Amino acid sequence: MRTTRCLNRILRRGLLMIPLLLAGCASAGAGEPRAWIDMPHDGAEVEVGREIAVLSHVYAREGVAQVELSINGTAYRREPPGEPGAAFGSISQAWTPESAGDFTLGVVAYDAGGRVSRMASVRVRAVMATTITVMPTFTPTPTSTPTPTISPTPPPFRVNIWADRLDLQPGQCTTLHWEIDQATAVTLDGSSVAAYGSRQVCPAVSTMYRFHITGPGGGIDRELLITVAGPSDTTPPAISGVTPSATLIYVPNCQPNTAVISANVSDASGVARVELSYRVLEGSRQGVWRTLTMSPAGGSRYQATLDWTALDSSLHPPVTTGATIQYLIRAQDVGGNAVQSSTFTITYEECII
Repeated sequence: MRTTRCLNRILRRGLLMIPLLLAGCASAGAGEPRAWIDMPHDGAEVEVGREIAVLSHVYAREGVAQVELSINGTAYRREPPGEPGAAFGSISQAWTPESAGDFTLGVVAYDAGGRVSRMASVRVRAVMATTITVMPTFTPTPTSTPTPTISPTPPPFRVNIWADRLDLQPGQCTTLHWEIDQATAVTLDGSSVAAYGSRQVCPAVSTMYRFHITGPGGGIDRELLITVAGPSDTTPPAISGVTPSATLIYVPNCQPNTAVISANVSDASGVARVELSYRVLEGSRQGVWRTLTMSPAGGSRYQATLDWTALDSSLHPPVTTGATIQYLIRAQDVGGNAVQSSTFTITYEECII
């Protein structure tokens, strides 16, 4: 904590003060490398197919040698900062989301001695680009101009979650740590915790620890997997209770015009990912398969929503007669075992009012 506050002073006071302030950080025990993600902010939306710049600051008392950007836990690119070997620096790393969904961007710094920092991470949502056609309309001259009410944008969360050890042998323990700014409430596996804290855990099997963070702008979820060595897990998750909120939907103007697909997904070693894959079929026209990440909906329930934008991304131009939506659910556990459900259908009709 003392190290973090010291390095934050460096960012506020500018690069001219770096030599003096870094000396102060060193005396405060800032030996290990550190990394911060400045942009994009946690919870930001980015456009599928458009390159974004991941801007980070890094620090290492022995000099920063490399900075690694990972996507959903997989290394994406690794390169030196702008001034290799400097104790403090910044870097811009490009990434282009190729599909819609939620992505966790992680950054770690390596010093000249090979030591690695804790991972700084943010979660972003990639969405399909939409085109809005504005039709000309007649606007009468107002008799008075009301004063608009401007609501301030809530500041983004700053989330740092890590563990002393991620891989354990049976009977061993580790300590979870978290530092969360701009939160009004934080829960760990459903129990309220302070925004800054730690907890020792001794899992008997590989376990996913789940944080839910609430603030003025809404809520986000974060997960941390602790792996316990043992017999190889070869059993995939179980999928049951696949249910649509409607079996006939209309687009774009009649009701219901969306379908919420939900299912129960469970696994003894922990569920890592649940996805909804779908496509639209109209006569001889076959849409492309698209995938949405399904979100936890309480207990073992997961859900995702199919709306006009999602369906149009599968088959365009839109349907003009009766069509069918095919969908299925894929799930994967923390051991990498995957399973796929049967294929289900929803009837899809155009509605013109």
